[in-house]
Amino acid sequence: MRHPVASTLLAMAQSLRLAFDAVREDNALKGNLEQIWYSPPTAFDPACVNMVEQVEHSRGYSYLRSSSGAGYDAKYMADICPTAMVFIPCKDGLSHNELEDAAEKRLISGSQVLLNSAFEKAMEPE
Repeated sequence: MRHPVASTLLAMAQSLRLAFDAVREDNALKGNLEQIWYSPPTAFDPACVNMVEQVEHSRGYSYLRSSSGAGYDAKYMADICPTAMVFIPCKDGLSHNELEDAAEKRLISGSQVLLNSAFEKAMEPE
């Protein structure tokens, strides 16, 4: 499960446990639900996120600010430096799968946003 707010994520986990227990009891099933891994939500640097959004806007691209709880490298980089991410739409919303397919135009646009954002960050006064 993923959610950008830790308390909401914990409430979701509790709801899942309650639903699991109810289904198990109602159907006389055996089983257990065990959490084997937890990764707290990571907030990216607001200035970097705003910069990516400004680059998208300046290039005339449509964009949607969103969050991701996946274990991307950026999640771990955010612990040591200002970080943001750029996502591009994939066919049928399918990503991180052998069937993932993104249009070349989207790949180029995402790369341009990433490059321009990195350039803008590099040009900031120290």
